[in-house]
Amino acid sequence: MSGARSIIDRRFLKELRQDRRSISAISKKINVPKSTLFDKMNRLEKEGVIEHRTLLDFSRLGFNAKIKVALRVPIPQRKDVGKWLCEHEHVNSVYKINHGYDFLFEAIFKDQKEASDFLKLFEAEFQIKPNHVFHVIEDLQKETFHLL
Repeated sequence: MSGARSIIDRRFLKELRQDRRSISAISKKINVPKSTLFDKMNRLEKEGVIEHRTLLDFSRLGFNAKIKVALRVPIPQRKDVGKWLCEHEHVNSVYKINHGYDFLFEAIFKDQKEASDFLKLFEAEFQIKPNHVFHVIEDLQKETFHLL
């Protein structure tokens, strides 16, 4: 995939990210035929640029506690810790990071007690105390990177 996209591709991608509008509505807004946008959508899907996923409002589902945790993990345990995090039902995202840390992960829970229990389970499983635990109070903005 090329990092340089046509202006039409970028405008189309921007509209797709901003709203869950139909191809028809986007076509009218950016003045590009629907057939062209359908072709672009298919091409971008095949290239792996577009993946269709559903974003959830976890709080509306009763999950009111979200934590982000930075970890330093001894080299011999990194593979096992990464696998455990990627497979755990409460973990939403896992990242390899730098600046003296190995992982950053986000986990979702019904309440703070459940989050605390999860952290204790992690510590017991790996004998590693999470280095920095951030309790997310409120999502101010997410998924809004603009290509233009």
